[in-house]
Amino acid sequence: MKKKISLATLVCIGISAIIAILALFGAFELKGAIASLLFTTLTLSASGILLLNSCEQIEKKHKAALAGVGLITFSAILVTLCFWTDLDEVDFYFKSTLTLSTISVCYNFISSSILKMGQNYKVLQILSYICYSVTSLFLILMFLNGIDLDDVSKVFILFVILSLFAIFTLKVLAKKKPVDAEDKNYIKITKAEYNDLLAKKAQLEKLLEENK
Repeated sequence: MKKKISLATLVCIGISAIIAILALFGAFELKGAIASLLFTTLTLSASGILLLNSCEQIEKKHKAALAGVGLITFSAILVTLCFWTDLDEVDFYFKSTLTLSTISVCYNFISSSILKMGQNYKVLQILSYICYSVTSLFLILMFLNGIDLDDVSKVFILFVILSLFAIFTLKVLAKKKPVDAEDKNYIKITKAEYNDLLAKKAQLEKLLEENK
């Protein structure tokens, strides 16, 4: 499944790049069906990247990732329909699509980070999730006309910066495995020590065999 999604994502990215380059050099105007195709492939590319993140967690049998897959897939379908139909002109549909997409991305980031980080850097995780959730909430309220961006622009920009910093920091820390995160059921030894243990084991087995 992961390989198929990776391949599909690469194909979509490639198609997006080709269309954008051809449009840039005047091969055609970026409008109508061409524009719809470009935005569709960009949407599928972004969805594919998020799905890869969820699939990695599904392979580790984390059920929370299944909800992420469902949200991302449904959001991608709704967004794609906007490019090929007049549904984007329907106020409720457009706002609902933007809201669900924001929730999908937020859920994907938080759930995948929790599963990757475990109990490590817990305080930093909580602060990061709060910043990202507040940023997502601001976006949703703006989509629903609940707040005016001009009234909260400075606060919004602050949380956007904090969220980006949180994403980068957690991505870096997730790749580092702290000492206390190592499995305490195992110990590390050198190859020489391992070979020495095997030799002693063989000698012990030989002695036991002779004493039978």
